[in-house]
Amino acid sequence: MTKKSMNVARVATSSALGIALAVGGTSVAFAHGAKDHGRSNDHHAARGHRHGVDGTISALSATTPGTLTLTMRDGSTVTYTTTAATTYFEGRASATSSALAVGEQVDVALNATTPTTLDSVRIDLTHFEGKILAITGAAGAATITLSGPNNTTRTVLVTPSTTFEMKGQTATFSSLVVGAEMGAMGLDASNNTLSALSIRVSAPESSPQQHSLNNDGGRN
Repeated sequence: MTKKSMNVARVATSSALGIALAVGGTSVAFAHGAKDHGRSNDHHAARGHRHGVDGTISALSATTPGTLTLTMRDGSTVTYTTTAATTYFEGRASATSSALAVGEQVDVALNATTPTTLDSVRIDLTHFEGKILAITGAAGAATITLSGPNNTTRTVLVTPSTTFEMKGQTATFSSLVVGAEMGAMGLDASNNTLSALSIRVSAPESSPQQHSLNNDGGRN
């Protein structure tokens, strides 16, 4: 074989190897993409719904099967069907359809087979934090005024179903005192008002003067 023939053979061999590697690489990449796509489909199938939608309840019916109409962010409305199999949540806690009300923000999971049917409805909860400025009313029907950002105030409504927690332990309405820091989780209402499902309260800190008096003999 001449030197020229040997060079031609080397070029042909290199070209063939390059084509084979390119084809092989494409095949590997395609196979990986198909695997990811399949895993994604399996994930959605396992969850039992196609995707989620969020909006504001503008209308609903309490019948079973019933309907739930949502107003989307762009102002459009969509009506979905609820069934006996539809599940309901307030935040992470299980709830019933009776918890739904016009004006609530919700996230809904659509059925994979029938996208206009709802598998689940989750009511979005609002969280307020601040210092207690005032308390009016009594347990089960009280109004708490909280400090808010930028020198604003917020209102927390206490209902008979509101639960209380202090230092990781179950507490009562009597744990609330003016000056204490608290956080409230519940259903958003209008004008910076929240209907509390749960309240977590911290004991108010004693002032430096109070600490000094206590250290000097426990005087108050």
